[in-house]
Amino acid sequence: MWARFEFFMAVCIFFGNLRTAEDGDIGQRLRCMIDVIDDPYLNYFALDLLLFVIIMTLYAIIVIHDIPAKIAESRHHPHADAIDAAGGASQPVQCCG
Repeated sequence: MWARFEFFMAVCIFFGNLRTAEDGDIGQRLRCMIDVIDDPYLNYFALDLLLFVIIMTLYAIIVIHDIPAKIAESRHHPHADAIDAAGGASQPVQCCG
């Protein structure tokens, strides 16, 4: 709890709402924390970051499941198409299982 308060204090000082950590009373510090939390740009940044992480995770899952097919194609395996199909079919099973 205290570390979270100190983090918001550092954010407030960085954005110039408080001059130093010793200036102002506790009410001023709490108002600064509320201003940081209600910042719409910060909310959009957090949403963008969340969507980026979700998309990159899904992309990584697809790429990882394609590795055996690429190895089979590079070694001219006779069942490379079947290995590719099995990698694609195993994606929903592994994600849900």
